[in-house]
Amino acid sequence: MAQVTDEIKQRLDLVELIGEYVTLKPSGKYHKALCPIHHEKTPSFMVDRANGIWHCFGCGKGGDLFTFIQEMEGMDFPETLRLLAKKANVEIPRFDPKLQDQRTHLLDILATASRFYHQVLLRAKEAASARQYIEQRSITSEDIENFQIGFAPEGWENVKNALAKKNIKDLDMARAGLLQQKEGSARYYDRFRNRLMFPIADVHGNVIGFGGRVMPPAPEDAAKYVNSPQSDVYNKSTVLYGLHLAKQSIRSAGYAIVVEGYLDVIASHRVGVTQAIAASGTALTTDQLKLIRRFTDTLLIGFDTDMAGQSATRRGIELALQQEFTIKVISVPSGKDPDELIRQDPKAWPEAVAKAEPYLDYALRSTFAPLDLTKVDDKKKAVKNLLPLLTMVANPVEQSHYLSKLAQAVQVNEELLREQMQKGKTPRPKASTVNPAQVAQPRQGRHWQVSQLLAALLIHQLEFLDSLPADFQAELLHPPYHTLYKILRDQYTSNHSVSLDDLQREITRRAPELASEIPQLQLFAAQYFDGRQTGELSKELRTCAHFLLKRSIEQSIATVQAALRQAETEQNQEQVQHLLEQFSELSARRNALSE
Repeated sequence: MAQVTDEIKQRLDLVELIGEYVTLKPSGKYHKALCPIHHEKTPSFMVDRANGIWHCFGCGKGGDLFTFIQEMEGMDFPETLRLLAKKANVEIPRFDPKLQDQRTHLLDILATASRFYHQVLLRAKEAASARQYIEQRSITSEDIENFQIGFAPEGWENVKNALAKKNIKDLDMARAGLLQQKEGSARYYDRFRNRLMFPIADVHGNVIGFGGRVMPPAPEDAAKYVNSPQSDVYNKSTVLYGLHLAKQSIRSAGYAIVVEGYLDVIASHRVGVTQAIAASGTALTTDQLKLIRRFTDTLLIGFDTDMAGQSATRRGIELALQQEFTIKVISVPSGKDPDELIRQDPKAWPEAVAKAEPYLDYALRSTFAPLDLTKVDDKKKAVKNLLPLLTMVANPVEQSHYLSKLAQAVQVNEELLREQMQKGKTPRPKASTVNPAQVAQPRQGRHWQVSQLLAALLIHQLEFLDSLPADFQAELLHPPYHTLYKILRDQYTSNHSVSLDDLQREITRRAPELASEIPQLQLFAAQYFDGRQTGELSKELRTCAHFLLKRSIEQSIATVQAALRQAETEQNQEQVQHLLEQFSELSARRNALSE
């Protein structure tokens, strides 16, 4: 397995991989960004392309491309390995039981079901009416292929029997959301029947569920759409339809277009507007917005104008405003969705996208339109409708701009509106920032932090070894820096011009368990020392050394004090005198360091 992971690391560029989640900027020979794991305002997330590692000096987390994906996606190692192997086009052992857990097994089942439905649509006689419907909706063969559209034929056991031939158990198909259990019976039957099937994929393109649109003829009480149930792989609040196909276009264009349904996404992509994704009929959630923010912080809402005012839609928009997204509204003629508009006039949708209006301008305009703002009651209605919305705006400049617009429109003093807004505001919890000195990881106490800082200073400038006090010893440092310091000292003593490559080879030879420390310390040095003057760094080195020496002395003092109490209890005057002399000497050394 080590051979497979090494090959994946060789084929994948860590900067490009992490760049799919966060905007990286060059910083010398490294790349830097705001950490995607914890909230911060100053970039402390560093990526070392040459050594294939990343580290955040804010939250303390780091590792290689595997640990990054596991951290961001919440995946276990087998699933991460499969994902990265697919990206790198590396074949992994097919029958290794270590690589087959419940989640990956369900993904395999859903992928198999997706291929079955797709082939049924393309070839089966039972899909003739579905193919006719597709033609009527102007869905092209290219659309069918891009989105892997399929068809679940009428019948109770079509997918069940097809997957059983591949030795897939009914219970596993049910766990994947493909089957339902008959009430009061141990038997299972197909969940999707006589439905056009839209595979729902995660951001990496893995099929995690389906949306099924009923085909005529159908019972009057049949739901128009049936979606996969919640499962170990599918949670509708964390997925966006079409994102796996749209993400590169979103990043390039700088915005995402959120539409209502599957057919809206497909139609938009058909006319070249490939930034379209869908929340599948639900209001945008925090998890969905977090997913979108990997690629952009600008949203264009592509619902029809009536939808843009509905409460569920507004809740999602307000949540996005709180998270400082830039939001615009694409005006679609009333009663039409993007799919209908495109079928009527393919050029109309790209034109509408180009004319997208800032959402708050739209909200003010649509609120004011039916009102007579010379009347007190209508002024009150406008303020009642818009003030809560403006309260949700996190950006103070944007909030002040639109509050001023509202005040002018209703001819009321802006400060009066601001006071009213403050009264009705529910305090939002502040986003937590992490101070490196406060990170609560097992080894990250003050002793560890200072030891790491001193080691990084020495890696950054090996000549600093000459600036350390004569009584400075390796044992003052926190493990594993004992051994690292000894190697640094030995190498510097024998050859003052030691290169980092030479140092890395020597560490690999003498202490292979420390081999990863050098790249980590290089990242640390790049984060904190680049651009700083030698004198300033030398002063910081002395501060670190004094802290470590003082800490060691205080520990010795504590030991002497304990022994002194014991000697006094035993009335051992000779020992008491000896310990008092030690205490006096140690106290003098400590005081000298404090001066």
